[in-house]
Amino acid sequence: MTSDAMKWIPADLKAFQDCWEEITDDSQPYEVVMEDDFSQDYSAKRMCDILGHIAQRLTSLISGRGKTVNRVAVLEQLLDTSVLYKLEEYTTQMLVSLKHQPLVPFEFREFLFTRWLRSRFKVSNEVAFASLMKHVASDNFTLMERDRFIAIQSCTRGYAQAGRTASVHSNAWTQQGAMLRRMKEIEVALFERSVHALLDKENGFIVLDDELIASRAADVEQKAVSNRKRGKEGPVADCIACSMLSTCFGMRLRVKNDSSNVDRLLDSLLIPKHTECGIELAFDRGYGKLAAVLAAADRDLDVITIAGKLGSRHPYNTVEDWDAAMQKRRHRSLLTHETIRGLKAICGQWLIPSDNYLGCEVRVAKRQKPQSKTVYALALRDVFNRKEARKDLKFFVTQNHKPYTFVGVPKVQENKNDVLFSHTKASATRSCVEGMILQSAEPLTTGQRCADWFLMKSMLISGTMAGEIAQTVDLNTLRMSDEGLTNLLQDCIASWFGRHKGTAMMAAGSRNEEPTIQKLRSSVKFIQTQPVPCCLEIKSRLADTTVRRAESSATKHGSVVNCVFGDDTFKDCVPAENRAQVVHQALVTQFDYGLFVTSKVQGGEGSLVQVVVIEIPASIRMTHGLVLCAVATPLLGFLHGEHVVKRGVLIDDDFPPWVTVPQKAILKSRAKLYFAHLKLITMADGTVKPTQPLLLYKHSVQHRYNKQKPGLDMNTELSDRVAFNSKGSFESKYVFRMLDAILVNSWRAHQAVFDVAPWMATLAEPPTLAQVRRKLHGAETIEDYVWYTSTASLAELASLKRSNLAIPNLRDDSPAGALFMQEFQRYRENNVWPMRRGALEKFIKDPFLKRLRTASFPGCEHKSGRVHELVNKASEGARRKCILCFVSKKDVPEASRLHGRGVSSNSSFMCTTCMVCLCKKKIGGSTAKSCYEVWHERKNLALEATKQRKRLLESRDQEDADAEKRRKLSANANSQKKSPSKSPGPSQDAQFQEDREQPDEDELVEEDQEDELDGDNTDEQDIEEEEIGEQYYDDVYFSSDIDSLEDSTGEEEEDSK
Repeated sequence: MTSDAMKWIPADLKAFQDCWEEITDDSQPYEVVMEDDFSQDYSAKRMCDILGHIAQRLTSLISGRGKTVNRVAVLEQLLDTSVLYKLEEYTTQMLVSLKHQPLVPFEFREFLFTRWLRSRFKVSNEVAFASLMKHVASDNFTLMERDRFIAIQSCTRGYAQAGRTASVHSNAWTQQGAMLRRMKEIEVALFERSVHALLDKENGFIVLDDELIASRAADVEQKAVSNRKRGKEGPVADCIACSMLSTCFGMRLRVKNDSSNVDRLLDSLLIPKHTECGIELAFDRGYGKLAAVLAAADRDLDVITIAGKLGSRHPYNTVEDWDAAMQKRRHRSLLTHETIRGLKAICGQWLIPSDNYLGCEVRVAKRQKPQSKTVYALALRDVFNRKEARKDLKFFVTQNHKPYTFVGVPKVQENKNDVLFSHTKASATRSCVEGMILQSAEPLTTGQRCADWFLMKSMLISGTMAGEIAQTVDLNTLRMSDEGLTNLLQDCIASWFGRHKGTAMMAAGSRNEEPTIQKLRSSVKFIQTQPVPCCLEIKSRLADTTVRRAESSATKHGSVVNCVFGDDTFKDCVPAENRAQVVHQALVTQFDYGLFVTSKVQGGEGSLVQVVVIEIPASIRMTHGLVLCAVATPLLGFLHGEHVVKRGVLIDDDFPPWVTVPQKAILKSRAKLYFAHLKLITMADGTVKPTQPLLLYKHSVQHRYNKQKPGLDMNTELSDRVAFNSKGSFESKYVFRMLDAILVNSWRAHQAVFDVAPWMATLAEPPTLAQVRRKLHGAETIEDYVWYTSTASLAELASLKRSNLAIPNLRDDSPAGALFMQEFQRYRENNVWPMRRGALEKFIKDPFLKRLRTASFPGCEHKSGRVHELVNKASEGARRKCILCFVSKKDVPEASRLHGRGVSSNSSFMCTTCMVCLCKKKIGGSTAKSCYEVWHERKNLALEATKQRKRLLESRDQEDADAEKRRKLSANANSQKKSPSKSPGPSQDAQFQEDREQPDEDELVEEDQEDELDGDNTDEQDIEEEEIGEQYYDDVYFSSDIDSLEDSTGEEEEDSK
């Protein structure tokens, strides 16, 4: 087969060519670990470290602000004030546009706490505000009016009002299908403090998943439809949440034409690329592609994710997927069967067999291409899935994945003290029975029809199989041919590993066993005159024929019968298909008696039909044992050799020659987990101690992924429990969803600070994961937390109002000045200060910085200082470019590039509060204002920056024009001296002054436009300028066509006198 033939294989089926190397070690035995032990080693320490980090970090941040650590302070620490200012600004714009009153200070925060309090009442708004909430607020605060509450809720927005609709005076086209991306600033800012305080970058467990936000509102731009998600249809947001505590660290809405959504979301974790961190990230299946894994590995994140069947670039594929894809390609490309078989042989190393009898199997490959972290590809076959006989899973991982370790997950059931060999305190009777059984047998399991029961009954001869062997073997020779052994082994494989679908009658029979035992204890108390151990076999008859046969036997011999194994009475009372089961139990336990109970279901309870007491002589047991040993030793003896069990793996040399190749493959794949569980329950002294009943076995990677995956689902569930659902725009619903996530974060933080951290400090040893979860479960519920926190926050806001802290027009001596300075201090702690890059953009867009420019409080006076006094390592007399009027070289019009340089006014002054460099030169004449004055007086900074830059360019152009005129007049004067016959003209100064006094037509037009811009503004014009300010910056702020900018903006606000 030539390499050209590989072109016929689809790209997804030959991903193994992308630098993958298989490192599977078939000689490596498996290991089984119980879930509690695995979680203790893998998750318990991380859980404790995460909770300790949250408690220490929040306590430090809150105490550093000079506040008392309480529930309100925890919420305020995670709910950034600057973000609330932005939401307040956007909501006010919407309220004003709908003719409602604008928000006053602290009103949006009051609305937010009222909304969370309102979520506790599952009644209508009328009833909640008129009676229930009114009684709560009577003693602590004044309740917000219902109409005002509804108005604010419907008008809550996540981005500015400007640009939502196209202006009638503008030729710009507004793309309505991409408006929601403008909420990215709120998306990042809302969770920034949660990431800063709650994310442990050394021990973090996080999950990246998608959440469908159900909505059919008119402003939905892109929606998905999913039958398996709640709400069925609506936009989808990519989210990051903590797998341990279900706290949310980021949300980003999916919009059209945005392929970098996940990268931008990971950027919000504030983890620089190629830096060491201990965060483990689980991707949902929808993100399970190799490209996403490599991108996360470049950020030094440990990644674990399920890969999709096709398109994920996983090197392994199942034989079924390969055959289906090549079948389509064969019909399309007319490939022959020989060509397909040849191609399959080339890919055979990377194909997973699809036989349903095969057991758990692990295949591992390593990506050879170097990355910051090594990427592994795992292919797993799961045979313990309750819905499917076999489930093939593919994973990408980057960390120590323990490829040959399986986790035993216990079955959740009630612990019963009367279950033999169970992990509960044994009674005297149970201890006596266990002692009798241990004299001749050892227990392997403590339950029936559980995962360990299905596993450990394989490789052994059970009662049903013993009956088939007794009927097959020649009792004269006690030998079987090789062909007979091969066929019998195939029957054993089908019995051990085949999926037998249960029927309704089988389920009813299993349910009838417990009532039958209770009826036996109460109805037939004494059968023998002395206590004698016996083995019990219960058969529930449900079919009419079997019921009539049992009742006929009871009528003939009585309801309680004593007989000997093999006599006529025994043959009449015990059907032939059940006789070998009775003697097999007696052989294993070495009991002399057996109890065969026949019952039927009557009235939903067990009803005894007949009880047969069978005496089983030792000769009968010995004969049965000889027959079984004669067949079982050659049939299964090679599976139980001491060296084989110790090795934990079957190899080809262990098999007798009559075993077929498919049978070898099945037994090899099944024996590894069997030997691993046998080692788990075998103690050092050789005794056997079975585990509690197991629900299933999971591979370590699968178990870790399943434990990390539900982090976001739990956060969504918790958010729904505190959300107040109402009709409105999708934008409002999305904003409230993020705010509810912050509330859930604060609840978990409150538990860490006030419940778990003090409790862990009192323990002598580190707690187990189960103990920590029980402590969290027993702490304050989220419903109680929302109730007490919202009422306490509303009471605190009411106290601020009574103290006159919420006066709109702040005076210099107002206590609000102190409050503002506290906010300024927090802003400087949480951001880079002084700003290094993008300072102008931040002062234009950030609501808090807008207030800072024009604020005037004690301790917040805007004064000018020298650059060398305020900036470290600046030499005396240092000068810097003015932030307001600086125009880079690329933005200077061609007419001004006389010397190939940019234009700016260098200044040695800085504002001591804003910490930005501003020039004091009055550009445009003595009546104009300097950049320093404009910065602290004008409202629309984007417009003023444009005007200052235009005036600076005009000034420089005028200087260049004046210099050129002087050069020409000087040249004319020199030529006149050389030519005295010509009539004398005016002097140079007179000619220059005359030219300056005669403006050209363009200058007159520009002066008229300036007069229009300098006119008085109304209140509506002030609001309009504020709304379009950011649009100037985003759209045309650095446009080279600066002259056209002022013509399209609108009127300038009135100068401050």
